[in-house]
Amino acid sequence: MKTWYLVLLKPGKGKALKAKEKLESMGVITFYPLLHRKQMRKDRRNTMRTVSQPLFPGYMFLCFDSSDSLFSKVECCEGVICFVRFGNGPAIIRYSVMENIIAACFKLGVENVDVVEGNVEIMEGNTVNSYDERILSVINEPDSSLKSMKL
Repeated sequence: MKTWYLVLLKPGKGKALKAKEKLESMGVITFYPLLHRKQMRKDRRNTMRTVSQPLFPGYMFLCFDSSDSLFSKVECCEGVICFVRFGNGPAIIRYSVMENIIAACFKLGVENVDVVEGNVEIMEGNTVNSYDERILSVINEPDSSLKSMKL
């Protein structure tokens, strides 16, 4: 049975995407949502640029069968530090929690919301270039949580 786990990533912009590619080549389902927003350039006035930021900086969700013994391969993967642990083993994330996270990302218009296997409903999301004030206020909260988001 496939279960969801959370891994801690090494810091650096390109390392997360390299880890995502390597993990997907091993057959692991990855979920690393990126939020695209427009930001004013500092070097040129009245010019905007698109900035990509991870919705969960430093973390990536993984889904794989625990009987495949991929734990050591995942931890040795380039860009991955370790699994987030609870007690003696890696923390397992319930499907209901992942369904809520994926649904929230889908409604936010976050890129990379596609899950093709497991008990989670198949959903796809596209990048939205403009966000309303309600979404920006959720993202700019001090603790960066999604608890106050009203969908």
